[in-house]
This record gives sequence, structure tokens and C-alpha cells, in this order.
Amino acid sequence: MDLKQHLEHPFYKEAHEYREAVRREQIEKGCHKYPKPFTPSDWSNSDLAKHAMQENVDQAVYISGMLERMEEQQDFINRLYIGFVNVTDEHKQYVGDHQVDKVVRETIRPTDLRLISKNK
Repeated sequence: MDLKQHLEHPFYKEAHEYREAVRREQIEKGCHKYPKPFTPSDWSNSDLAKHAMQENVDQAVYISGMLERMEEQQDFINRLYIGFVNVTDEHKQYVGDHQVDKVVRETIRPTDLRLISKNK
């Protein structure tokens, strides 16, 4: 294992930069919400545990929401792919704009439009 290679990998660097940006936003938000920086001794053990559990519950909700959206998006991609494969199988010589438009109209559901508009 080459630790340096892992530490310098672009994905990990981008993830760290994103996390750091969100951390700064959270500290700024806390600055407006609380009179002084977080100090564990200012909280009781049960308050710390309860607040952490509340954050954990919120995290589970967001993760579930992300999974639902990703599954919807993957289903949409799969249906588009199958539609295009069907067109190309039927018209191997050339797939013109009118065939593509037909596939899109037949493949996209009304509920897919919110996926398209929210992901721009």
C-alpha cells in the first residue's frame, strides 16, 4: 500500500476540500446561532448524546433521500438506454433526429421531468 498515493489522489483531495468548505459553512452558521464556539464542557453528557443522535437521524434521512433520487435517476438512464438500443437495433443504418425525438417522447415519464430540471 502506498499511503502517499492515496493521500494525493484527486478524489480524496476533492472530497477533503468539499468537506472543509461545508465545515466552514457550519461554523459560520453556528456563529450566528450560538453566542460562543462549541465547548463540550458547556453541555451535559445527555445533551451531547441527544444532539449527536438528532444529527444522526437527520443524516439517515438525507442518505435515504439521496438513495431514492439516485435510484430514480438510474431507472431513467436505464429506460433511455433501452429506448436508444431499440431504435438503433431497428434502424442500424442511421438514427435521425426524428427517431431520437420519438424515443425520448416514448421513454420519458412526466415524473422524469423533475429529475431533469433539478439536476441542471
